[in-house]
Amino acid sequence: METNQVKLLKSIFLAVARCMIVSNFVADGMDCIKNCRFKAMELNLTWNCGIDLAELYLLLLGMVQLIASILVVAKKEKVLATGMLWMAAHLRLATNPLPRSFLMYLEVLGAIAALFVAMLDSCCEVVIAFLAVTYLNCHDFDCPLWHLVYKYIIKLLVTLVLVGYRLKISATLLILIITIHCWDAYAFWREPFAQENFEIRDRKLFHFWNKVTVMGGLLISFLRSQYRFDIF
Repeated sequence: METNQVKLLKSIFLAVARCMIVSNFVADGMDCIKNCRFKAMELNLTWNCGIDLAELYLLLLGMVQLIASILVVAKKEKVLATGMLWMAAHLRLATNPLPRSFLMYLEVLGAIAALFVAMLDSCCEVVIAFLAVTYLNCHDFDCPLWHLVYKYIIKLLVTLVLVGYRLKISATLLILIITIHCWDAYAFWREPFAQENFEIRDRKLFHFWNKVTVMGGLLISFLRSQYRFDIF
């Protein structure tokens, strides 16, 4: 009876983890559809493509992300859904009016790696790649306190999870600290939706949901891991 309860609880947490992994794409898809007109004007200013074409692109991008996210959560057509989200993530980054950077691309890679963790049922090599990208994403240059936390504590915890040492404690602390950081540094809902705040709000939205996706990848890696990720 206890084993059945543990299996049920694990399946619930796995479903939650899959929802967290796709939350980044769901949030962006809903944002594309809900604020289509406003975003189309911003996109037109950047690419001079016309507002109508920009609106069509944003609506299609939003719908693709929502449909693929549902497929990932339902564990249907996982390869197709992951490919759709992979394409959407790169299109979103390529056409984003925000200034692009290598660090931003690393965050997108982290979200994609988390997707592959879900698609390939936490294959050891994929989890190692996901944790390696997560390690490279351990930075926050805006706040000195969080910069120190990421530079030393978060990187240490990622390393401990990577080698499988104190996995439960390390993964739990990692998810907890990233959650607190998201709530403190990337609370995009506190920014009014106005043209003068567009860049700040959009950047916080991007980082917040990317961190949630990473937390989902960490959770699903921990729940599915029956072995140590020993790469040494």
